[in-house]
Amino acid sequence: MTDVKQGPLWAARNWSADAGAGSIHDDATATELGFRGGTVAGDIHMNQFPPVLVDLFGETWFEQGYLSLLFRNPTVDREEVQVFAEVPAPGATETRVWMERADGLLVCEGSAGLGDPS
Repeated sequence: MTDVKQGPLWAARNWSADAGAGSIHDDATATELGFRGGTVAGDIHMNQFPPVLVDLFGETWFEQGYLSLLFRNPTVDREEVQVFAEVPAPGATETRVWMERADGLLVCEGSAGLGDPS
């Protein structure tokens, strides 16, 4: 079984909920398009990963690290989410990462590590 490191449960904010028509981050536009409300921007979610990645890869992650995510399901303002990462084997430079809503629905998944991600 793979060990998993997790971040805290966190209520993501949609700071653009009233930004105006034309954006899926705007409540009115998003609702019109069939979303539950304005979606939380991907970069807001990405900001939750660094503490876990620094814990796994050290401060070097800020200088040589990468994070690559595929977003699967949107979240709305104040919906709680949590970051997870598989603990890499000693000497490994890449790991699997993902985020889930509090109800377990996958928000995004991908990889993170050190060095050239290609």
